[in-house]
Amino acid sequence: MTTNRQIVQTLRYMEWERVRGSLNAILASFWGWDISCPGNDDNVPFKELVKMVGDFIEKFSEAAALD
Repeated sequence: MTTNRQIVQTLRYMEWERVRGSLNAILASFWGWDISCPGNDDNVPFKELVKMVGDFIEKFSEAAALD
C-alpha cells in the first residue's frame, strides 16, 4: 500500500526534475558557449552561468535529499 509520505516524496521528486529541466532549458536558449548574457550589465559569461546552475542544482538536491 502506498503511504501519504511516499506520494508526497514522489511529487517532490517530480517537481525537482521539472525545475532542473527548466533551469537547463534557460541555458539552452543561449546559442553560444562564449557569449555574454544580453541585457546583463555585469557581463557574466555563459560558462559561469552553467557553473552557477550546476552548483545550485547540486547543493539544493543534497540539502533537500533529492539526489
